[in-house]
Amino acid sequence: MLNLLKGADVRKERPPIIAILDPVFKKKIGKGLYALDIRSQLSTTVVEKYSVAYDKWDAVEHMDLFFNSISSQSEQMTLFLVGKFYKAQQGKLETIFGMMQEDISKELNVQPAVHDTQILSQSGPLPAKIAVWIVNDGIVLLDAFSESFLAVRSRIFYVSKKGWGQYLSMLSKRQTANK
Repeated sequence: MLNLLKGADVRKERPPIIAILDPVFKKKIGKGLYALDIRSQLSTTVVEKYSVAYDKWDAVEHMDLFFNSISSQSEQMTLFLVGKFYKAQQGKLETIFGMMQEDISKELNVQPAVHDTQILSQSGPLPAKIAVWIVNDGIVLLDAFSESFLAVRSRIFYVSKKGWGQYLSMLSKRQTANK
């Protein structure tokens, strides 16, 4: 799959850090995350992370792709979590979040649960909005937060329910084997 990204900057990243996550996101995807300062990380023994940047993407800064092993004996990996990070946009948090939420709702044909929250950052709490769509095969999360006055950052995460279950199962097996 990664070979299809000709011209893109693809980097394998260790440890597999998801990002700065708010409490709503953590609650929705459940266990299997490890705190690392203000960021969250997945198990380094089960997950491989690749960060992809492509200079021809207008609004997208980069995408993070998270893979896990199908079994402990397998070299085959399966994509189970995708994070799409957008470049900072000028405007109000509510406006940018509202437009993105509407576009995703139309695409999924599902209405989300919407939350006002805060994301912890190096400079302190940032006001944020998050929308959560539960779909048949996964969870889609959109969060947008005010990085500074009239500068908004937004991200979309897709978490495969089956893939997340496999991740938790592999994590449990590895932890049991190490005891």
